[in-house]
Amino acid sequence: MLTITQELRDRIVAHARADHPDEACGVVAGPAGSDRPERFVPMLNAARSPTFYEFDSGDLLRLYR
Repeated sequence: MLTITQELRDRIVAHARADHPDEACGVVAGPAGSDRPERFVPMLNAARSPTFYEFDSGDLLRLYR
């Protein structure tokens, strides 16, 4: 079962509210094999759509680096 801290949840919700009415997107990450995410990486919805999202390519590249 995935366990998420209240602080992480609050950051995700704040990001979603800030991007409203567009879909918010981002990545929740933690150690491989763990059920405890440790960080939230908010990302820009390049589609700027209220019904779907597309990761911004620059954000995605920074995430993988």
